[in-house]
Amino acid sequence: MANTFAPIQGSDWLAKINANFNLLPGLELIAFAGVAAAGACTATGLKVGDVILSVTGVVAADVGDKSALFESTVTVNNQIQQVSATDLSSKVYHALVLRMS
Repeated sequence: MANTFAPIQGSDWLAKINANFNLLPGLELIAFAGVAAAGACTATGLKVGDVILSVTGVVAADVGDKSALFESTVTVNNQIQQVSATDLSSKVYHALVLRMS
């Protein structure tokens, strides 16, 4: 019996994935872009105290764990702080977030 993989289609794929996290309350997958130097990356909906469990690069040349480039606990609402001074403005990331509120 073969398993069939069906990719999620459309622009709301993160919402579809997040809907399946209901077995693990408080977990959410978000997407955000890096910035040109250390500073604030827009991450609408995050709250102070939310925990960033992991950050993964999704652009072909930047795939893999990039958690060290960003704060591990949200310190400003609606933002993830980029701690790296490197220009990451052309990069896209996914973060696995544990909502604390």
